[in-house]
Amino acid sequence: MKNQVIVTIGREYGSAGHFIAGHLAQKLGFTLYDKRFFVECHDQIGYSAEIMEKYDEKPVNVLISRRVRNHTNSIESHVQNKVNEFILSKAASGESFVVVGRCADQVLRHNPNTIKVFITGHMDEKLERIMDIYKLSKEKAADKIKFHDKKRRYYHNTYSDMKWGDSRGYDICINSSIIGIDATVDILANYVEKFREAESKNI
Repeated sequence: MKNQVIVTIGREYGSAGHFIAGHLAQKLGFTLYDKRFFVECHDQIGYSAEIMEKYDEKPVNVLISRRVRNHTNSIESHVQNKVNEFILSKAASGESFVVVGRCADQVLRHNPNTIKVFITGHMDEKLERIMDIYKLSKEKAADKIKFHDKKRRYYHNTYSDMKWGDSRGYDICINSSIIGIDATVDILANYVEKFREAESKNI
């Protein structure tokens, strides 16, 4: 669809990926679809705010879930499917938006208007950020980063053909520690504009 751009943001924990996504959406005038949106607008998904808070972007609990052919009792999978439907419907409407996580790079893999981004960061800077935000020791911050990245990796790899963080699955992989958050936002915004220009020339 003409001039539509969708930006999917995958991110390491502590890389400021969510913050960057928010500022990018604001700079471009796009809607941001993230956890806060899906919890607050749960009625658009079809589940309660409590269910969305608990199960959105969560890996399947293999200890209690069962699958028979295409049917599963996993609430995590059901929530994932509803979120997928929502993302695909917004893409089909022609809307431009930024979506954080939720395996959106896989969900929108066939949409030619999608820019798939993965944001990393230097460990020392990620540690500092998590220590400051959550008032943790360096050791606790390191454990928190490891825990959340493990969950994100497992969640993504459950639903995607490409591995979480594998550069071959993204259009841009960028280290936010090298040039800073503001410059990272500027680079991504510039990429979107160049993408739009190239798209217009191809129409």
